[in-house]
Amino acid sequence: MDTTPKRSARNEAGGLLTDLMHRVPGTQRVLLATGDGLKIAWTDQDAAEADKLAALMTGLHSLARGAFVTAAGGVRQVAVEHDAGGLFVMSAEGDAANPRLVGTLLGVVTTREASPGQVGFEMTRVIKGLGAQLAVQARDSQPAGRGQ
Repeated sequence: MDTTPKRSARNEAGGLLTDLMHRVPGTQRVLLATGDGLKIAWTDQDAAEADKLAALMTGLHSLARGAFVTAAGGVRQVAVEHDAGGLFVMSAEGDAANPRLVGTLLGVVTTREASPGQVGFEMTRVIKGLGAQLAVQARDSQPAGRGQ
């Protein structure tokens, strides 16, 4: 029998996010959120700040999708460059064959010193490392207490 302790999906995600912070100089915050704006795991910020960043990432990703509304495919990455640093949002899309799954977004906030290429590379590693854990069930659109 395997007695190795199992890490929860949230703990594993948190560990991968922390590893990304340590591997990329200039990384300030990292956050994993559902495609509809709920935070899953985050580093170096309180829950309220993580909620704000999750909402910002979702809105930014949604705006980018709107620019390509008639194009096939999906938005893979959005990058914002600011005098103080950058915000990178990468999509780990849901399963197009299963509308009950929503995509997941990985966001990284950096200082100017961070290398955008290294940030993108490490974000891709995190997404690949999480694999199937990135599939998130869509929320039910009916308010609680209503229905059949």
